[in-house]
Amino acid sequence: MGMNATTGLILMAAAQAAGAAPVPKVAAPDVTVQFSATRGAIKFDKVCREVTVAKLPASSACAERAGRGETAASIELALATVAGAASAEEAGAGLAVLERSIAAENHPAAHYLMGMLLGTGERLQPDYPKAVRHLEQAVAGGNVAAMDLLATMVLEGRGTAQDVARAVSLYERAMAAGMAGAAPRLALLYIQGNYQPRDEAKARAILDAAAAAGDPGAAPLLTMMAAKVTAYQIHPRPDGAELRIYGSLDSPLIPPAFGFTDDFRKLHYSAYSDPAIVGRLEREQSSLPTPYLYELARRIAPASADKARGYWMLARLRMIYDSTRCSDPASVEAVRAWDMVVLRDLRHAVAGITPEQNRAAVEFALERDAAMPGDTRPWWVCYSGMATYSAALDRKPPPLALKPATEWPKIREEARQRFKALLTASPAK
Repeated sequence: MGMNATTGLILMAAAQAAGAAPVPKVAAPDVTVQFSATRGAIKFDKVCREVTVAKLPASSACAERAGRGETAASIELALATVAGAASAEEAGAGLAVLERSIAAENHPAAHYLMGMLLGTGERLQPDYPKAVRHLEQAVAGGNVAAMDLLATMVLEGRGTAQDVARAVSLYERAMAAGMAGAAPRLALLYIQGNYQPRDEAKARAILDAAAAAGDPGAAPLLTMMAAKVTAYQIHPRPDGAELRIYGSLDSPLIPPAFGFTDDFRKLHYSAYSDPAIVGRLEREQSSLPTPYLYELARRIAPASADKARGYWMLARLRMIYDSTRCSDPASVEAVRAWDMVVLRDLRHAVAGITPEQNRAAVEFALERDAAMPGDTRPWWVCYSGMATYSAALDRKPPPLALKPATEWPKIREEARQRFKALLTASPAK
């Protein structure tokens, strides 16, 4: 028999009576939280549901409502416009609709949508500081979805100071008001330990409360925690490698043996919008391990989609060269793995890329690669094979297994020739 909300509250009360730490409140998921506010309920009449700015002259009813800045009509019109946009300019017309609505009615839901569109980078080049300002307005007006999204941006330091305590508080407010997923996201903070010390007991208590409230994301995480599945991960160092054990929910984004090392992890989870980090990565790009080029690409994307594409291409070129110098052919999987890590922040830069943009990015990569050293030992990726794994299980990590250095110039030129072929092809090919 499943746990219902009443049962969950009883268990929470029993745990608190027994001396356990109090668990923040978790409310049943509410599908209307995106439009929530402390005043001014929104009523959608679907007049603008399938209308875009380009089609607005053919819909007088939608034009009249949106022209007055009515929040419901403006949200529908903006969403349809952005979803159907074939260019950044067309998507920008949707933002203009929201700006007019905010000027007219200043509804928290319009602020939330503006923050979401500018803060996720799915359709538009992100503007994180502006997104944060709109989300702050939405939170002040009682919008629950804005609490959840702002928590993530504060946690990652996107467009605002990185503040883990504030992020936790925002997640707690969101899950107490019915935002599905807020409790699992908070629980993962305590499980994974990327931003603060691990606390599995607190994570389990949060997930128990969320499952009792009906949050669909809680049960799978509880199942994974209960399974006690462990995974072994090889951690490379310049002078060797070691084996570490991880649980089912706290493994790194990609195998550390592909370069997600301890030092890189600290940088990756530091404030995303810190300009000092971007400056350092640009200055030291020739001397840092290749994973830092991927990090530079994802961090520079809000300021320059062109540079982001160029550094992403450079990172891929260098990682191909790195991994093909490894004796174990499995190391080349690092290229695909790193793409999965950074493409979240490059979506607006690579979606709909034109042949001209593709050529510019490849030329950017080839030019910078030519000025970079070719004799650096790629220790960050060449400890990733099964030979290292088997030896590490016996606590006898083998030496770094590389192809002969005499072959490196040929390997590098082959990698460059592969990229030159991209000058007339799509980056996805």
